[in-house]
Amino acid sequence: MNEKTPQFQSALDQYYQKQTAGRRTCSESGIDFEISKEEFDLYKKLGVPLPDVAPHIRLQRLRAHIGGVDLFLRKTLSGKPIVSMYDPESEAPILSPEEWHADAFDATQYGQKFDQDKSFFDQWITLSKRVPRPAIYNDPGSENCSWSLNEISFKNSYATYGGMECENVMYADMCINASNSADVANIVQSEWIYEGVQLFECSNCFFTHYSLGCIHTHFSFGCKNCSDCFGCVNLENKKFCFFNEQLTEEEYKAIVSNIDLGNAEVVEEWGRKVKDYWTKGYYIAESNYQSENVRGSNLIDSRDAMGLEALKMERVYNVYDASFINDACDITTCTQLELCVNTISVTGGYENKMCIGCHDCVDVEYSELCFSCEHCFGCIGLRRKKFCIFNVQYSEEEYWKLIDQIKLQMFQAGEYGNFFPYWVSLLAYNTSHADVFFPLTQEKIEAIGARFFQFPQADTSDALPIEQLPVKLADFHEELLEETFVCPVSGRPFRIVEPELEFHKKFQLALPRKHPTVRRKQRYKDLLHLQLFLQTCSDCKKNIFVPSLEEEGKRFLCELCYFKILSEDGMMNLSV
Repeated sequence: MNEKTPQFQSALDQYYQKQTAGRRTCSESGIDFEISKEEFDLYKKLGVPLPDVAPHIRLQRLRAHIGGVDLFLRKTLSGKPIVSMYDPESEAPILSPEEWHADAFDATQYGQKFDQDKSFFDQWITLSKRVPRPAIYNDPGSENCSWSLNEISFKNSYATYGGMECENVMYADMCINASNSADVANIVQSEWIYEGVQLFECSNCFFTHYSLGCIHTHFSFGCKNCSDCFGCVNLENKKFCFFNEQLTEEEYKAIVSNIDLGNAEVVEEWGRKVKDYWTKGYYIAESNYQSENVRGSNLIDSRDAMGLEALKMERVYNVYDASFINDACDITTCTQLELCVNTISVTGGYENKMCIGCHDCVDVEYSELCFSCEHCFGCIGLRRKKFCIFNVQYSEEEYWKLIDQIKLQMFQAGEYGNFFPYWVSLLAYNTSHADVFFPLTQEKIEAIGARFFQFPQADTSDALPIEQLPVKLADFHEELLEETFVCPVSGRPFRIVEPELEFHKKFQLALPRKHPTVRRKQRYKDLLHLQLFLQTCSDCKKNIFVPSLEEEGKRFLCELCYFKILSEDGMMNLSV
């Protein structure tokens, strides 16, 4: 028993005596999900009740509390105009990141005493609307990245989300060790990429998805260690292939040299052709590397884990986009954690529970944007503090006595262990990062208790129709950098920025003709779901877990069949 919170621990022990692992029904979505014996034991060890919602709903709730790909013009508390992740209707009081990170900022001045006659979340939202937030969550150690969100150690980057150690990237989402790239998502250790999705160790690749170790590929999918290929699918160790047909170097260069990718109409035409051709290819299911007893995809060097896109996990369940984590559940966009649950954008944490954007903290619960804190509960924006509740300082003895009462009260109300509800978020759901993975209609957003932001009708009176953005790159003159153009999909005005123009000129690629948010959300659609579905291998028919619905038409093979179906010379037989 935890001697510091005996009443709560006694109630939790009694609860677990009545619980078992097995099937459950999600209280939000109504679908069935399973809690394994390993997960059961870990939740008990973490000191929280079992979840009552499905794994992907837990990730959806987490991502509803961090900003998405849209940014807004707001004003700080001092009236200074600033770009912010909070929409104009948000009640978040904001400061510039420089003001918020300054030594003079002390969030304890906003502290409020806990009222045992009110629910925790009612009191949280009151505090939340009082404590200033940085206009945008970004790494103060990044350089020249004022429009980047939730990044770590970036340099000279623009309009990015998430990721680590990238340089000279723009419109880039969740990339690691990437450089000199634009309009990309989930590229790792790659450079000089345009319109790339899920690439690893690639260079000079354009309009290419789900590939590894490739160089100079165009419009290709699912390739490994290939170079100088165009429109290819599921090739390995190949060179000079055009739509999976082997050509000589001279034949290949003759064909490709006649394709003018500096013309937007040509790019669009080839894009339509290859997307249809890609449907003949296969995704590899449960493609995990140097891992044991794992379920999911792209789990690297991991043991006893379940999730997607994660590195060095051990005894971690329901994880997405994370690294170096032990003994944790329901984790997303985090690194270097142990004994944590229900956390997002947390780094260097130990025994953190239900936290957002906290760093180097120990035993911090239901808190946001705390740095180097220990034993804090329900706090926002604290630095190097101990024994605080709702930003109020207590003695150690007072703290544990009150924490025991708070956790017991929340547990009895069915609140403790659940992440923050949608309604307490200062972000509208459709401006949060949940919207890119789990887009919902206004009706459904309001049904789950979240806020919906109605984007105002864009003022396009000074913007040019998209027809006046030259189709050919060669016809774009630098004075057009001062102009805005109306996106034909969203109706929102957008600009071509100078670094973007320079990038496109370097590779003679046509300029984009849609608003950056439209382009980024499309790339998220090209990524796979955060939900694992039980399907069968398209060849051997054995059960596999895949991040895609069968009705979407994506074909998955188990790892054995995927490599077996490659012919001996590394060419996928698409007629199979």
